[in-house]
Amino acid sequence: MAATGTRGLVRLWDAETGEPLKIFHAHRSDVFSLCLGGDGTLILSAGMEQVYGGWHHTVRLWDTQTGTCVWEHVSDTAVHAVRLSADGRFALSGSWDGTVRLWDVTDGSCLHTLRGHTGEVAAAVLSADGRFAVSGGDDRVVRLWEIDWELDVRRPAGGGAGKPPSA
Repeated sequence: MAATGTRGLVRLWDAETGEPLKIFHAHRSDVFSLCLGGDGTLILSAGMEQVYGGWHHTVRLWDTQTGTCVWEHVSDTAVHAVRLSADGRFALSGSWDGTVRLWDVTDGSCLHTLRGHTGEVAAAVLSADGRFAVSGGDDRVVRLWEIDWELDVRRPAGGGAGKPPSA
């Protein structure tokens, strides 16, 4: 499968035939970033909404089987990079406020906020073993973050006593 996003819509495609499989009305305006999970059951998207005269920026996790939104996070700042971990249990986002956030996919809670960029974060990715995050953005700096699961206040879902996600 493959996924694309534009003008508020996220489309799921059969990569072999090029046929559309599903359409998600993901955001009311632009889709800035999206990531299809490795097993094809989840899509993470970041976009923008105009609600009651103001703009809201949203990150949403979608179940590709049911077409439903599993959770959403509403932010005052635009999120321009989203990525799911290799095992689909965690997500990473990069925002205009210079932060990178690590999310628990099961409930949408923020596990870590990584600060250090002085400009917008345009790209963010997790290593396959979940030990590192890499981010880059407007400050022309690429940052390598080591995720210290032992010091995390809230333990990763299913990871046990501070263990990183499985590869």
